[in-house]
Amino acid sequence: MFPSGFLEYGEHPEEGVLREFKEETNLDARVCDLLGIYRSEDDPREPNHVAMFYRISDASGELLNDENENEAVSWFPVNQLPKIELANHLRVAQKVSIPSKT
Repeated sequence: MFPSGFLEYGEHPEEGVLREFKEETNLDARVCDLLGIYRSEDDPREPNHVAMFYRISDASGELLNDENENEAVSWFPVNQLPKIELANHLRVAQKVSIPSKT
């Protein structure tokens, strides 16, 4: 899945995405645009929550894994992503992937 988490009370979504991205990857970034808002139906952490997906850019720093947050973190080419289990994360991955030339 993509780096994700939950907003703090009163936190703006764009602030929350940058905080969660930093917590889970140790990287700083900036928000580019909103990719979509979906109701989560298969996330066992909090069923039926609202999920907002943002594109981020200008990630900088040293990529590190916080083992309290993730099993592992890694970069992947957008057209070579590992298996994505959560439906909304898969939907967003398909939305941003570049069609291969055939």
